[in-house]
Amino acid sequence: MDSFSNIDTSRWLRPDQDVLLLSGWAFLSGKAPSRWTNIRLRTANGIHLGYYGTPRPDVQNAYPKEPNALFCGFSFLVFEAKIVFPCLLEATDLDGHTHHVCSLEATQVAPPPSHAVSGLEVMERLQVMAEAAPSRSRSESVSTQNPRTGKPVLFISHDFAYAGAQIILLRLLRWLRLRDPFPIEVLINVPRNASLYSSVTEREILNGFLEIGPVHFLSDLTGAPENLPLIRSGYYSLLYANTSTLGVLLAALQPCPIPVLSHVYELAFWIERRTSRAVFERQSSHTDRFIACSQAVRDVLVNRMAVPSDKIDVIYACASTERARLTRLQHTQESVRHELGIPLGTFVVEACGTFDWRKGAELLVPLAVALRRRLQGRDFRVIWIGDHGPQIIKDQFEHEVEYAGLGGKVQLIAPQQNLPWWMLAADCFALLSREDPFAMVMLEAGTLGLPVVGFDGSGGVKEYAESGAGIVVPYLDLEAYADALAVFADQPAIACEIGARAEAQIAKHYDHEISFQRTLDLVLSTRTPNEIA
Repeated sequence: MDSFSNIDTSRWLRPDQDVLLLSGWAFLSGKAPSRWTNIRLRTANGIHLGYYGTPRPDVQNAYPKEPNALFCGFSFLVFEAKIVFPCLLEATDLDGHTHHVCSLEATQVAPPPSHAVSGLEVMERLQVMAEAAPSRSRSESVSTQNPRTGKPVLFISHDFAYAGAQIILLRLLRWLRLRDPFPIEVLINVPRNASLYSSVTEREILNGFLEIGPVHFLSDLTGAPENLPLIRSGYYSLLYANTSTLGVLLAALQPCPIPVLSHVYELAFWIERRTSRAVFERQSSHTDRFIACSQAVRDVLVNRMAVPSDKIDVIYACASTERARLTRLQHTQESVRHELGIPLGTFVVEACGTFDWRKGAELLVPLAVALRRRLQGRDFRVIWIGDHGPQIIKDQFEHEVEYAGLGGKVQLIAPQQNLPWWMLAADCFALLSREDPFAMVMLEAGTLGLPVVGFDGSGGVKEYAESGAGIVVPYLDLEAYADALAVFADQPAIACEIGARAEAQIAKHYDHEISFQRTLDLVLSTRTPNEIA
């Protein structure tokens, strides 16, 4: 088969010509099973592994018929690089066959830039750490009664957005830190310079990660993880991939001697259409065990993604009953409504989420129109709490509210860190998601005794509601949805009864103490031993 390649960058990074940056793209022409898995420089003194498989949409656009053209980017950061020339750039395919890509001479390398290169100091520091890590671990006396002296666990987040998976990860890490079972580090799968442009809510997540332990990003210089040398040296005992969107990263880390635990919060549409089956298959091939956040997710993994059922543990998404208890000690529905200017006796529906297609935020105003018909002049409020994104989205939302004659009845509120306080104002919770594995906000509402309404077929809300914690209505049937909400408005005793069952079910099955302890047990059973043999 033919191969295609190009070297975009080849330059020295220091005046002494001792550190080489090499980047570009290369792929094997043909069907997807023939793709390359890693790339390396072969020299007279040995082999230097590169970082291969980063997305290159520009290359895919240039070669639209080549299935291997998207994940074909590579980079090298080679120390003591004066000894590598001349060298051969080689790639290995899925069958272990080696392919010659091109040859490289020192004369092809550009002189160092006149300015300092961002990220080089970090890479140099981590290179030293990686070289020292094995000997340091061998010399440590590891106590089985104090696993904190063992190797760290690296938790990988796909970004630091203020959203469900990231919030649950941060809560898990804070819970683990209090128990101190092992050192914790975090890798965020975005370039370091992305943190310079973070929003206020994103900073809350990022600062939370920084409080836990060392935080790494993708290098602005190479696109590879800043701690790649540590990963490949076996410095960590486990890679904990938080979401099923990290297949490209996990494949590019190879060869990697560390077991991987992947926590999946996504259902079929997101995996197959938003992330892509190809990305998930890469993640699956490098994952030792999966955590599914609901039975609905497990069913998708088994029935649509061909993951063996014995590789999956269902550990439900969770919420804190203690957090709800403390909120209720400090506030009441009456006090919260007084602060928000909502009259007592008003029927209040709350919903929550980003303005993503899955969450169904654009269904809120049509639902409010249908609910107004059911309530026949009774006062009500419908409140959506979440990040609307660009200003134009908020403008469109407010335009719909005005033209529907719902001014003062429907509100859009920015993300709130103290979500339980806001939820105290509500009579029920509306989960309008088209697809949601086991929504954390649904559970947060349940801890406060709020019944939920959701769509049948949308994911985990059905298994939650089957315990008596809510009502499911036909998929996207807003008239039926408004009917269900009207039941809560007309018969508050039914709402209280269902809300009480929700509260009891969460305390019994979905409290974070339960889910986090099960997660810790799984991490401890999956990670490598503390000592390096």
